[in-house]
Amino acid sequence: MERVAALVHEYVPPDGQKLQAAQAAGKIAAQPAGSTLNLTVKDYAKMGDSLAIGLDTAAKQLTSCNVQSYVEKPKDDDVTLNVTFGRLQDGTSYPQQVLLDAPAKKIQVKVTNSGYKKTAS
Repeated sequence: MERVAALVHEYVPPDGQKLQAAQAAGKIAAQPAGSTLNLTVKDYAKMGDSLAIGLDTAAKQLTSCNVQSYVEKPKDDDVTLNVTFGRLQDGTSYPQQVLLDAPAKKIQVKVTNSGYKKTAS
């Protein structure tokens, strides 16, 4: 589990220098879909992995972050991470649901965040 957690930290939050290197190498694809822009980065941290980021271009906020990677060997110890972002009434974005799946390790973790409210100032 420690190695899976360390792997997740390679992707979240995304590293600006890795994104710039991927752009320079032509490994970023952009797919607009209405007010959403989906960016897919191939070989972000490891050969054969991918990082997909969903952006609401109107609100200028993240909508999703999805990772497909592996701990040591592709196909033998795949790991997926899917993060869906929610938005509070004041527009603040937060990770509403996080799903981590490492089938070879028989690990699945699902975290749902809710009930946020503005604190009194």
